[in-house]
Amino acid sequence: MSTVSSAALDDLHRRIGRNLLRFQQIEFALKFALPYMHPDGGKAGLEALKKYRERIGSKPLGEVVQALEESIDIPDGFFSRKLKDVVDARNAFVHHFFELPGIDLMSPTGLAELTRYLDQQYESAAELFEFARVLSGAALLAVLDSRPGAYPELEAMRATLEASLPEVTWVKDESPSGA
Repeated sequence: MSTVSSAALDDLHRRIGRNLLRFQQIEFALKFALPYMHPDGGKAGLEALKKYRERIGSKPLGEVVQALEESIDIPDGFFSRKLKDVVDARNAFVHHFFELPGIDLMSPTGLAELTRYLDQQYESAAELFEFARVLSGAALLAVLDSRPGAYPELEAMRATLEASLPEVTWVKDESPSGA
């Protein structure tokens, strides 16, 4: 009987932590951005934004993704399917890890299979992670633009944030009313 090395188990634990953090990053970024873009949030005014932020803050990823789909027009079903796939993968990972097929932490073969699974899962969440990162970055820039000088500690990071986002043309409303 082959045994699994402690180094291999440490590597597996690192991958588990990496994947868990990736799913949490997606959830956090979407929860940050959604209040500014959902019809029940910022589009309905400041008080609605505050209430929506409170409400969405306690929702699980599946409900957050559903709220995202309500907020944006997704013409084809491809992105919706990708969202659902990531939520399903996250739920299986978090709630049913030891029920996943081929899970065997005691054999090198089982460990290798699990490592492949975790790497594939991480890669499949990359697109949604990038989307959520850009969306939350854009929301943060919009907040900074709406209240100049209100967040000097964030203003200091503006150039870094803008450089980390895809090249876009930022349209800034210079009218006195902001509308």
